[in-house]
Amino acid sequence: MRRVYGIGIEEYNTLLEQQNHRCAICESTDPKGRKSGRGGGVDVFYVDHDHNTGKVRGLLCNICNRTMGYVGENSGVLEEMIKYLQKHQ
Repeated sequence: MRRVYGIGIEEYNTLLEQQNHRCAICESTDPKGRKSGRGGGVDVFYVDHDHNTGKVRGLLCNICNRTMGYVGENSGVLEEMIKYLQKHQ
């Protein structure tokens, strides 16, 4: 983790505590399928980071992390998705 994100388990646990053991976006306590280690250990959240700066932003569940990736971290696309959902409620 330190090699990839620049943080160790201590920093990860601090973030987890600060987020009340929840995803930083949807606030779920369930990492939704993300497992630690190659052998499929305990459930863990993804370390979300800015791909340009490398700065860690928070911990995300699998679904929120993938959604951010699918839209290319483009806030404009997310805003348009919100408008679309609101229009069709």
